[in-house]
Amino acid sequence: MDFRYSETWTTDAHEKGFSISIKRWAPEGQPDVNKWNVYALVYKKHPLYLSLRPFCETFEIFEISKILPFNWYCSYAAIKYDDVLEIGSDYQHLHDDFVRVTNLHDYSAKKIRLDAQYLYNVLKQSFDYYQLLFRTF
Repeated sequence: MDFRYSETWTTDAHEKGFSISIKRWAPEGQPDVNKWNVYALVYKKHPLYLSLRPFCETFEIFEISKILPFNWYCSYAAIKYDDVLEIGSDYQHLHDDFVRVTNLHDYSAKKIRLDAQYLYNVLKQSFDYYQLLFRTF
């Protein structure tokens, strides 16, 4: 049995209803080729969940890209465990040159880190704003 190599870095913000992951993986039989993805897991308690879920059900990835920032556009959407949205993008587009990048902390991976940070900030701020808006005084 052959296994495909992968590494994942995850930032958890479960108390705010989401988490962000960066994944590096190599296609089977191509250990020198690196593929990168950024994923958001959006849980039911997040205020954007109800806006995003219909697009995950119908795989309308361009509509998701209007709500959340991704590299070029959202290229993956799925519903996990019946109530968790997994939404992501890849770095295999024209002019994306991350095939030789092996370390997330290298300067050449800075765009991937910044994209993940921006996605984190958007989800965190939307949660915080919703909490502030509907807080009882």
